[in-house]
Amino acid sequence: MNLGAFGVLMLLNQRGKGDYSFDSLRGMGTVHPLLGLTMTVFMLSLIGIPPTAGFFGKLYLFSAALNEGHLTLVIIGLLNSAVAAFYYLKVISTMFMAKPEGDVAISQPMGYKAALAISSILIVVIGLFPDQLVTAMLKAVP
Repeated sequence: MNLGAFGVLMLLNQRGKGDYSFDSLRGMGTVHPLLGLTMTVFMLSLIGIPPTAGFFGKLYLFSAALNEGHLTLVIIGLLNSAVAAFYYLKVISTMFMAKPEGDVAISQPMGYKAALAISSILIVVIGLFPDQLVTAMLKAVP
């Protein structure tokens, strides 16, 4: 999720400004739909929205902490997730609801686009079928 999000940001930085501000995301979801869609998947997964891998990651993490009696830690984690969600949703809204400014042309190599698309698809597939991944991981551990 993080690598994918930073991958999208690296493509956006190709315009030569060298900044990674919210303004560089303005309108990118409508001008470059693949970048907008993949970034949206990455952000929703970082928030922990189902059916993404991030949801089940947070679910398993918070469940394990709760089962071990770390209620305070779970509450802090949930509050941190809520604060982070505000920032991740701001990225999505800036990409799709703000009008782009200046030069919005971005060189998008096919390999780079394929890597971003495959990453976002895997995040959703893992979110839809987490049990198969957990079962495979448990079989791999002796």
